[in-house]
Amino acid sequence: MKTQFNFSSANELYTIVSPLNSIIITDKNIARNYEALMQPFRKIVLDDGEQEKSFETLSYILEQLIKLEADRTTTIIGVGGGVITDISGFAASIYMRGIPFGFVPTTLLAQVDASIGGKNGVNFNHFKNLIGVIRQPDFILVDTHFLSTLSETDYHSGLAEIVKYGMIYDKELFHLVQTNADKILNKDNELLETIIRKCTEIKNNIVERDEFETNERKILNFGHTIGHAIERIENIPHGFAVSIGMVAASRLSEIHAGLSPTVTSQLTDLLMKFSLPVVSKTDPDIILSNLKMDKKRRGEVIDFILLKDIAQPVIMSIKPAEILSFQKS
Repeated sequence: MKTQFNFSSANELYTIVSPLNSIIITDKNIARNYEALMQPFRKIVLDDGEQEKSFETLSYILEQLIKLEADRTTTIIGVGGGVITDISGFAASIYMRGIPFGFVPTTLLAQVDASIGGKNGVNFNHFKNLIGVIRQPDFILVDTHFLSTLSETDYHSGLAEIVKYGMIYDKELFHLVQTNADKILNKDNELLETIIRKCTEIKNNIVERDEFETNERKILNFGHTIGHAIERIENIPHGFAVSIGMVAASRLSEIHAGLSPTVTSQLTDLLMKFSLPVVSKTDPDIILSNLKMDKKRRGEVIDFILLKDIAQPVIMSIKPAEILSFQKS
């Protein structure tokens, strides 16, 4: 199913769905800050934070849907960041074997990445997104004005995913971000909307060609293999962990894919410009033990996304021990 994208004010939500037959799932901070937007809707309000992506929270959502008498025609609307879009999409996908749903992403990371592509799920036993389904949202409404209220941490976390799209797919996007870093840090709204549109187009096009990640979609995992492990271990924001993972993957690319060290330097400098970390504090042996449960592992190898150059990704099967050796070098 093709997702309908809308770049406009969040108030346009009323033209997409009926408040009488829709239920918003959000967190307490969004509910408080955007009370007027949500006032006509029935709501399920969660605490904020990654810990909410759990079976316990999912069970609570399902119980509330029953209490609110949601039926197969009810539309679920996830209003929030990646945690909210992931778990609300999962709840909608399994309630009554699937009911309509859409997203109003309120963080930069959710607008360019987390809300797009149909991956919905929860964490399990400290492993990120281990349980879930792939089911596309009916719509995504992007309003860049939400970004004005983001914390610096959340904003910078989203910038890592933007850099990722440039690295794996669009050299012009990478250079646009590189040459306009100061404007981006100052949240230039016109520039941000241009960049966000480019990112949504890139991911949506890839997903349309490879919805279930059998081939091309795997390139979206650049920086995420090591990044997810670091995110679990160090309990840092997703984009911060991906930033470290991208630098590690870039250095590994120099060894296995012939990437020029100059590209690694450009990537590292840009991430540091955005106040993102580029080195892990974690012992490589601990990272290795976490990689063993990575969803991309196939037997003794992991499908790793490396680069021959900017916008020239390659999928290579690498033994975790090789990654460990690289981290120790």
